[in-house]
Amino acid sequence: MSTTTVFRSRFPRAAENLNRYGLAAARGLDDIGQMAWFGGVALAHIPHALRNYRKETLRLVAQIGMGTGAMAVIGGTVAIVGFVTLSGSSLVAIQGSPRWATSASRRSPDSSPR
Repeated sequence: MSTTTVFRSRFPRAAENLNRYGLAAARGLDDIGQMAWFGGVALAHIPHALRNYRKETLRLVAQIGMGTGAMAVIGGTVAIVGFVTLSGSSLVAIQGSPRWATSASRRSPDSSPR
């Protein structure tokens, strides 16, 4: 009987905790390795996709390009709306500030706000 088998049979909860928490770093490295392998396989299949699925590849590239353009248009619209709102509110503030200044100066010194 191996040491691992004896340890697991005598201390099942400790063995489970060791598997769960002690091997977390190894699981992280395993995940990184799987992602790297997937990336390598995907890059290796690019020539096959370009050779056999030429029209579909062009359609997807065009669709992605238009999606980026649409995002730029929406981003530009948001910037313009923000600028118009900012300029409009600053005009209201500029026109309203002299009015508040004159109403504050008309108040008598002994009157306090309630």
